[in-house]
Amino acid sequence: MGHMYSFNFKASKDIPSDIEVLNRGLLYGDGFFETINYTNQKIPLFTYHFQRIKLAHEAFGLTLQVSEEQLLAHLMELCDGKKEARIKIIFWRSSGGFYSPTSTASEVFIQVSNKTPMSLHKKKTVIYTGARNSLSTTSGFKTLSALKYVMAGKYMKDHEAEDVLLLDEHLLDKRRKTFHSILGNRVHPRNNEVFSLKRISCGRGIIPHGTLE
Repeated sequence: MGHMYSFNFKASKDIPSDIEVLNRGLLYGDGFFETINYTNQKIPLFTYHFQRIKLAHEAFGLTLQVSEEQLLAHLMELCDGKKEARIKIIFWRSSGGFYSPTSTASEVFIQVSNKTPMSLHKKKTVIYTGARNSLSTTSGFKTLSALKYVMAGKYMKDHEAEDVLLLDEHLLDKRRKTFHSILGNRVHPRNNEVFSLKRISCGRGIIPHGTLE
């Protein structure tokens, strides 16, 4: 099966034509996104994803217009017929104003695509030092301004690597540095235990909940 789309919870097999092109997400980066795995016809850890969506709405001053149960049901409908899929949900503020917005309503676009298998064993990993992640009121969310990740991805490609790491600026202890990968969560085995490194700039990661609990 091909892609499935949804704009403001109206499902479609084609990219919706009624999306405003000059929206605040494009013009100002005024929004965020959430990436979710659909595997074995289930959405694992969905409650944690929804909690982050809810917290992001609060941080951005947006009104959440869907419940956890409603969103889950809609995503399951979009994934119907698939065994594995990648779900990307993009929220942005409704039009109005310039840098000072006039609306608290949000628009939402959902894309469901086939998931590309990813190897857990990386032959070559590089570290991108052109930008670092730092703690802020929105750093725990995936904002629409992702230029540093694009540049890191370009660096990875230019160096013929399979993964790239971005370092975090640890604000409490400059001697400590943590990191994360642009391709997903890095889970590390040690002494027969599995753990995921905490990331100060993205402290609301989903995978650590599933591996540590």
